[in-house]
Amino acid sequence: MNVSEFIEAEWSICLVAAYMGMVLAFEYDCIRVFRRVIRHKRVWTMSVEDILYWIVAAFQVFGLIYEQGDGVVRGFLIVMMLLGAVLYRYAFGRHFVVYAAKIINFVLRPLKNVLRSVTMFIKKKKVAIVNSHREKQALRKLRKTAKKRSKDNESGVEKREGTKI
Repeated sequence: MNVSEFIEAEWSICLVAAYMGMVLAFEYDCIRVFRRVIRHKRVWTMSVEDILYWIVAAFQVFGLIYEQGDGVVRGFLIVMMLLGAVLYRYAFGRHFVVYAAKIINFVLRPLKNVLRSVTMFIKKKKVAIVNSHREKQALRKLRKTAKKRSKDNESGVEKREGTKI
């Protein structure tokens, strides 16, 4: 391998590393779009997403370093990945997250409205069922107390009648 072929090989490795940086930035932007479409109520869910992303990213970077750099961590590979991520971020990233989230929200809005209506219907039915159950319990208690009072009244009448004789 002469010098020019070696330099071409190194440049192709640099371009692959920059492309990998762009891919990693795009993958994280997909997570950001997901977070805008589905609101997270708890911080730990976002933390889990970030941890999973970094695990996947570590495997991808390891694969790149293993295949392209023969397992040797070369500084220029890391620099080119960072450069590719920054290039993607400023060229496409800001716009991608905003517009992709808007498009997905626009497409999913009817589905969200249907799901919201169904959940409200279910909640109303659940409240109605709970209320009817409470009403049944209250009626049972009233019947029991009415039976007790009627028994007490009957036994009280018999006692009074018994004392008169």
